[in-house]
Amino acid sequence: MGKIAEHIKKVLERNELHFETNHNKDTGLITFSFGVKGDNVRITVNVVVDEEMERYMVRCYPDWYVPKDKRLDILPMLNDKNITRWLTRVGVDPEDGELAFVWTVLCRGLKLNIDTTELHLYSTIQMADEETTDVMKAVYGGQSPAAPEPEAGTGPLPWTPRSDN
Repeated sequence: MGKIAEHIKKVLERNELHFETNHNKDTGLITFSFGVKGDNVRITVNVVVDEEMERYMVRCYPDWYVPKDKRLDILPMLNDKNITRWLTRVGVDPEDGELAFVWTVLCRGLKLNIDTTELHLYSTIQMADEETTDVMKAVYGGQSPAAPEPEAGTGPLPWTPRSDN
């Protein structure tokens, strides 16, 4: 394991995050995977380390998928978010509707710092948690997905869980 991967492992252990490690021998990438529960959604987090290019990515995947008939509709919203960002981005997979929130960190010439890495990690998780709610509101016409249906008074949540895709 290289310098960046050792650093990421140390940060995850310090924060008592229970993770799995996968080393792709073909690409040389090392991925640390774990799950967290945000205030709004559950999130799968992958920290992907590329020692050769001296970088890592924090990739967060909320446990909510954009319904097929709404995927094109939210692209302008995601584009607007990405235009204003410098270091992070959000995208949607057109095939299955999976959202991905990503922060790429270039490490070349930098001294790795635990506090800064924690900032990257937790900021990306927070972004995924908060902005998934924004996307849900856009998909469902501004109504919070957890709010009761107006006509029925109460009803099921209008989202598509990951297991249904």
